[in-house]
Amino acid sequence: MTFTNVQKNMLKEKVEAFLKANRDGAGKPMSQAKFCDMSGSSTSVISFLLQGKFNQTNASGTIILSDNVLTKINEFFTQGEIVYELANYTKVFNAIVEAKKYQQQRIIDGPKGSGKTFACLSTMKQIPRETYYVEGTTDMTSKRFIMAIADSMGVDNKGDRLTIRIRTCEKLLRDKLPCLIIDQAEKLPDSAFGSIQDIYDYKWLFHKMSIVIIGANDFYTSLLDKEKRKNAKAFPQFLSRFGVDPVFLQPKEKGDGSAKMICQKYHGITDRDVIAEFDQKSTDYRQLDKLIHNYKNNLKLASNDQSRSTNAA
Repeated sequence: MTFTNVQKNMLKEKVEAFLKANRDGAGKPMSQAKFCDMSGSSTSVISFLLQGKFNQTNASGTIILSDNVLTKINEFFTQGEIVYELANYTKVFNAIVEAKKYQQQRIIDGPKGSGKTFACLSTMKQIPRETYYVEGTTDMTSKRFIMAIADSMGVDNKGDRLTIRIRTCEKLLRDKLPCLIIDQAEKLPDSAFGSIQDIYDYKWLFHKMSIVIIGANDFYTSLLDKEKRKNAKAFPQFLSRFGVDPVFLQPKEKGDGSAKMICQKYHGITDRDVIAEFDQKSTDYRQLDKLIHNYKNNLKLASNDQSRSTNAA
């Protein structure tokens, strides 16, 4: 797997969140040394990752945070990447695969924690060739958005917005079956949607590429509202291109049986009290997954401590 800067930052955030979520007996975040012990990584690797020094080299000039090294860290979190066979996953998988195959433009709308990003990244691993991923952020300008697209494709992102966009579009024209996935689109500024439309229209690119736009918090409805109230010139044109047959995902509901199915089928957790606690505490699948992950890691830590105590005796 080749890691883009976006994916490297996502992995960095995963490690940071894990250290904060797993605390020692004094209530302090887990130490980097403890995480290194669990993940099998060196202290220098984790240190450079948390500092965001992705291009740091050793004495011989070799990049320390190589794709192989990052893959090993990522595998600690994915644990073989368990894919929950839920309806939301199937909807996202089918939408992306069909869009890429038939050069379709799709919008996927789902509540936070409904599994959009996980399903998207998991699907990308199955169709990695010429599949590009960009994630919106709240502070992203339209130029930074175009730069992020260029970066995901390995295209030079220097110059003004128009130059970068044309350079990116020409790369897409050279590809055989490109697919651009834009995640967390609800965070993008309005001007970014004009840029997406410009890519779509460039030299009839829409005949040979697919664009999948993923958003949360009633994203599709917000586009309809913008069409009616704000930027009325741009959004009707945007929706006429991308708003056909949107995909809607469903939220996790307490007592819907999904927590029990995930715990038992995918993690071997059968304790009814534990499952009931997870179901009540989690309002979405992301929270449920974190609860399960922390529970299993605590069991692993307890087992390791027991083994050390036994060996010491």
